[in-house]
Amino acid sequence: MQLVERNYEIYNKELLAIVEALAKWRQYLLDAMKPFEIWMDHENLKYFREPHKLNGRQARWYLKLQDYDFILRYIPGKMNTKTNILLQKDQIDT
Repeated sequence: MQLVERNYEIYNKELLAIVEALAKWRQYLLDAMKPFEIWMDHENLKYFREPHKLNGRQARWYLKLQDYDFILRYIPGKMNTKTNILLQKDQIDT
């Protein structure tokens, strides 16, 4: 994460994570036969694709995400034990 990105609000950090993950796996995801699912613990991102006011950065990300056929799914952080285990491991290792 770049220095500027550390100052992003949590919504933008979560959205940036999705944009970067899709860019990394682009070659596998663009030609997917079915929509793939993205699970996140930030419920507001479920509404990202619905019409509303976007700032310039979000509008650019929105355009990048148009190439992909995906479904955003919400899972509460407490229920997302696999991710929480990985995050806790990172915190212990540092």
